Amino acid sequence: MENFLGRTWGSLSLDDKKHFMSNFDLFDVNTGQFPRENGDCIVKFFNGLAVRGTFMVGNDEGAFDIEDDAVIYDSTI
Repeated sequence: MENFLGRTWGSLSLDDKKHFMSNFDLFDVNTGQFPRENGDCIVKFFNGLAVRGTFMVGNDEGAFDIEDDAVIYDSTI
C-alpha cells in the first residue's frame, strides 16, 4: 500500500478515501470516547493511521467531516 503518512486528506484519490472509510473508529479529542456532541474528533483507520475531523450531531445520528487540509498521521506513536 502506498505511504499516506504526512499527506493531506484532500490529496487522496476517491478510491483511497473509500478504502480508508471502509473501516474506522471515531474518538472525541477531549474524552477519548465515541463523540456525543459537536466538536473535534479523531478518525482512526484500520491501518493505524488517523486524521482530525469534526463531529456533528444530527437528528438521530451523528456525522463527521474531514477537511481537505487535514494531515494524515500515525496514531500508534
